[in-house]
Amino acid sequence: MNRPIRKLVAGVATLQPDDPALAAALALSGRTGAELHLVHVDAAETIPGMAVSLSRTGALRGVVESVAPGVTGTGRVVCRALSGDPEKRLRETSAASGADLLVVGATRRGPLARAVLGTTATHLLRTMRIPMLVARGPLPERPLRVLMTTDLSHHAARAHGRGLALARALCGGAAPEMRSLYVQTPCMADGPMPLPLPPSGIGERDLLEFLDAESPGAAITPRVRGGDPASEIVHEAREWEADLLVMGTHGRRGAARVFLGSVAESVLSHAPCAVLVIPPLSAELAEVPSGSAWELAGPPAWAV
Repeated sequence: MNRPIRKLVAGVATLQPDDPALAAALALSGRTGAELHLVHVDAAETIPGMAVSLSRTGALRGVVESVAPGVTGTGRVVCRALSGDPEKRLRETSAASGADLLVVGATRRGPLARAVLGTTATHLLRTMRIPMLVARGPLPERPLRVLMTTDLSHHAARAHGRGLALARALCGGAAPEMRSLYVQTPCMADGPMPLPLPPSGIGERDLLEFLDAESPGAAITPRVRGGDPASEIVHEAREWEADLLVMGTHGRRGAARVFLGSVAESVLSHAPCAVLVIPPLSAELAEVPSGSAWELAGPPAWAV
């Protein structure tokens, strides 16, 4: 069986030992055995796209060694400093390396989180072609609490299967505790006021049918909430004390660009835990490198 995560790319923003993407990526690489490309991008450099000074690359390597002594000598971790636009450089590095996952950090919390996530992470959310993990530090070593999200659509089914496989890989050998959340939203009337939520039993039945079809036999607890999707997803993650939240994007443009409109961007800004975002299938297939596991063995079951 092919490993879901063979190569990681991580955007190291701060060149500090506590950079959330650095800490998370090193831990995940060690947990999964994946090859890791650590990239620091200096947007102030005057020659975009060129490798910056050896001193900056050396600084990145020094920070990495301070966190995980000896790891840069294993041949599994590559450090690289670049200049130019961070979003573009991370996308280019991910494509060139054939990465299975991009890791970026939420470097601030609270009122400032929206400002940070309004730049590189949110731009990547709109354009990414591979799954992206927005980390707030290393994932716990204990069995993770993984909160899957779905709107029961065709796109959500693709994201659910891919997210399930990646979440299990991120957990290493420990089996995660899993929930799948479906948020029922009020129906819109012709006037300004929404209609009441549909009966809760309908949503529970639909979610159970979805899980039976997409994840037969998987130990996933169904959960239904009613209200605003972004708010309810964040509330559920906080109340359950989730370690990882998994959601998919639709790959649309305009107001319907992401899962349930702009839900993904709002959740990224307010989630209390790491968020794994899954792009639409068409975007992922566009990035399959020549000679990859997909090309040699065919797409996994979730892509069929």
